[in-house]
Amino acid sequence: MNQKAVLGTALSLWLGTIQAPILQAQTDPDSYITLSSQTKTWSLESSSPLPTTTAAVPSILVLPNGNIRLFHCSGGAGMQSATSTDGGKTFTPDAGTRLMGTCDGTFIYLANGLFRLLIEERVGATMTKSQVVSYISSDGLTFTKESGVRYTGSSTDAGFTGVINVIKLPDGRHRIYYIGDLTSPPQGDGVRTAVSSDEGVTWTPERTTNLLPSGYVDPYVVKLSNGGYRMYYRIAPQAQNPDKGIAYADSADGASFTHVGLVLRDRELADPAVVKLPDGSARMFLGYNDNRLRSATAPAVTELHFAQIGNGLGFTADTVFTNPSTTATANARMEFFDDNGAALSPGILGSTSKSTVDFTVPPLGTATFSTDGAGALVVGSAFVASENSLAGVVRFRIPEIGIAGVGESQPMSGFIVPVRRKAGGINTGVAVRNPETKAVSLTLTLRNKSGAAVTNGTKSITSFAARGHFAQFIHELFPGASTDDFEGTLVVQATGGKVAATALELGTSAGEFTTLPVTALK
Repeated sequence: MNQKAVLGTALSLWLGTIQAPILQAQTDPDSYITLSSQTKTWSLESSSPLPTTTAAVPSILVLPNGNIRLFHCSGGAGMQSATSTDGGKTFTPDAGTRLMGTCDGTFIYLANGLFRLLIEERVGATMTKSQVVSYISSDGLTFTKESGVRYTGSSTDAGFTGVINVIKLPDGRHRIYYIGDLTSPPQGDGVRTAVSSDEGVTWTPERTTNLLPSGYVDPYVVKLSNGGYRMYYRIAPQAQNPDKGIAYADSADGASFTHVGLVLRDRELADPAVVKLPDGSARMFLGYNDNRLRSATAPAVTELHFAQIGNGLGFTADTVFTNPSTTATANARMEFFDDNGAALSPGILGSTSKSTVDFTVPPLGTATFSTDGAGALVVGSAFVASENSLAGVVRFRIPEIGIAGVGESQPMSGFIVPVRRKAGGINTGVAVRNPETKAVSLTLTLRNKSGAAVTNGTKSITSFAARGHFAQFIHELFPGASTDDFEGTLVVQATGGKVAATALELGTSAGEFTTLPVTALK
């Protein structure tokens, strides 16, 4: 292959297209309910998270300042609360009572900065009839009831709509998960769903039969950093499954779930509510049959982002991992994504049709996954999550040019990278990955050696897809700018989230292939 052909093919390795949904305004604190897919090991804590002896059915509200308010039923005193100023580690009870006569609710973060509490309200004297009503609050302490009923359930719910939990969807709608029909198991007593397009004022039934088997109840759904969803729930004593306790199920879209297994084996645990702590670990709050809350913790998960993966036409990429722990095995999953954030299968040797690879690395050990170089060129990004410490690097190999190693890319809200180009020779390629579960916007600015913006050297990307990717050379990013003989910097700023990036400098001769530093803006 001649030098021009090599350069042309090398350029194509960095080509990317950007197609994304419209960027949605984010009013809910996703970071507090977004866990890693590898968050799997939970351990019960020895003491209750609250000093009160009458607490059950926990629910969580994230306040604008990042404080966590934990709501709970308190015997006949209705709904009470406690507040944490350290991200959910310790709580101080709030004075007074939030609501009387009802206490099992979930929160919608409204675009106007207020909170809508959706809460179960009993209908009649029995425990088998209920509906959803709502309250509005500006501070999470004082609530005003809204008129009307928010949701009465579908025709198959037999008049019961309770134990509700809500999430915000990428398209701006909301989905509630609830228990319907307590009277006719095995058809009833399970999780159903409804959706709302007006911030929870009106709801349309969605899933009117059980998402999971009868007796799998008390749903609490979190988002996953890979774009999926996880539901924690109770396998109640009435369920057919001999396992009892708190379990979880995973979903790609939040609409259908696959049961995975137990995380806490105790038949008396109920009503899980989960929050991610500032150090990356997670905490689960639970009801118990003695009317005292319990809590469990999951360790922080190591997450690695690789902003560029490529394979095909002879180009290969080796992803090399090392485990620095002297005692713990790293249990990890690697996932690949294309430009639009969809699953990508880059042709990993031995698993050519897979977009995910589960693997382990023994203490002080290593593992390597290589693409096969076969077929058409595919490019994208990779995400790795491990329950224990893990380090990684990608080794790119371009025929007749050479090999370059690229370390993991740290998510950041803005970065700068040195760039240069000589027409027909040296060029700089930049790859960017959106690690968020929502779209973000980008502003890219080409600057000369003095730091001044270059004419025609500004580019805006108003909607960069969730988990999306793009990779281009500087003359492709800024076709109107004069870059035939250029040296300067590229500055990228993100709005609505963070991005991860890597940069390579390539030439037409062997050895002209090197990694460039990507530095966070101050």
